[in-house]
Amino acid sequence: FAIAVIAFVEENNIIILIFNIKFSKPRPGSTLSIAEGRLRLYKLPQQPAPNTDDSCPQEKRLRITVSLLQLRNHVNLDQASETVMLDSIMVDANSSGWLSLDITGAVRNWFRHQHRPAALVVEVEDNSKQSLE
Repeated sequence: FAIAVIAFVEENNIIILIFNIKFSKPRPGSTLSIAEGRLRLYKLPQQPAPNTDDSCPQEKRLRITVSLLQLRNHVNLDQASETVMLDSIMVDANSSGWLSLDITGAVRNWFRHQHRPAALVVEVEDNSKQSLE
């Protein structure tokens, strides 16, 4: 299949990427199925905050969650958008490297309903469940 970025918007610490995904047509007499879908993100280390407390420092962890957002389309205007969590991982805030999240359910949904609008939502929260900016 092919993926192309067709829009990029950055505003108020929110980045929106819109993709156009095209799946291959199966050969005559065969079927096409989705085995797995992965979202790979590269995480940079978070800058450590100055330690003003003499107590034992708390380990800084981040939770990264990816969800499928099924959007309303012009045919189903009366239906609300639905969000379904796909995967979530905890990582050390000071670490860097590639992260991999399972989005197989979203890719299968896109394959079955190629004309239905949908998006991935990636949320990053700290130890206190506060979204990071």
